[in-house]
Amino acid sequence: RRRQQQQQQRRRQAAAAMAQFLEYERRNNPVLLSLATTSSTGGGEAFYRIAKWIIDNEATLLVPHSPKLEGVQMTAEFVGTHAVIFDTHTQSNGVRRFVTLSGVGGMIDGKGEKICATSSPSSAFGVTATDTATERLRQILKDDSRYSSKAGGGISLVLRRTTLPIEADGRGTLINVILTSEPLTYANCAWGAAAAAAAATVSGDMRKSSSGGGGTGVANGGSGGGT
Repeated sequence: RRRQQQQQQRRRQAAAAMAQFLEYERRNNPVLLSLATTSSTGGGEAFYRIAKWIIDNEATLLVPHSPKLEGVQMTAEFVGTHAVIFDTHTQSNGVRRFVTLSGVGGMIDGKGEKICATSSPSSAFGVTATDTATERLRQILKDDSRYSSKAGGGISLVLRRTTLPIEADGRGTLINVILTSEPLTYANCAWGAAAAAAAATVSGDMRKSSSGGGGTGVANGGSGGGT
């Protein structure tokens, strides 16, 4: 009975840590904040189009862990590269293809644990050409490439799947969100250097914390989440 109580306590602690992690990201993540108060006029117009595209197409937003976004500029190109539509068909090995609003092709592995870009943006596709997403996805699906980052980007871990609210046209809507360990990158993307620097900083901080006997933080609580 004592073992059962201990297991229940650990589950409660894990659930509390995950809830804390999600709330922190909701309040502080730059990607989510860029879409938090959008309008069709003014400086937020580009982000408004992205938010509306996500809502209208029931798309998924990839949200990199906040510390890995240190120094990364929140542009329409960056956020649009993290708004994705998944193929409705799963391949025999479980891999699912996707295309982003900025025209980047990618894959998520059969276990739903790893995600990466497999092609650079299409020159004919951008955040203003939202009507070509299906066509672009069909083009990407013709590619035979296996699960690898042939586009020169890194592989990111899936930390958690959830739903979070964003607003467009004055209405709040829950959207599908995948929290990831790293930003989605491809060869020569504008934020590659900044993302690499942020990852190095986080890694150094974790090593210092480990050597100093520090406790687990919010980031560790997130990485322990299920898919």
